Amino acid sequence: MPGGDETIFWKDVLDAEGRWTGVGALEERFSKLDKDGAIIVYCGSGVSACPNVIALEEAGYKNVKLYSGS
Repeated sequence: MPGGDETIFWKDVLDAEGRWTGVGALEERFSKLDKDGAIIVYCGSGVSACPNVIALEEAGYKNVKLYSGS
């Protein structure tokens, strides 16, 4: 979503047992995001945003950054 916000809870990239979901599930979870656009992930501390950074990269997003000022 260019210029927009998309809220994706970090635990939603995990399955019921707390393991990473598969790439297909991650691609579906992030399907509203532009794969070629810049994606900046943030949260209140920067810690809980990290799983989304990793999951986005697993799903094939290349321009993902963590906003460390969060």
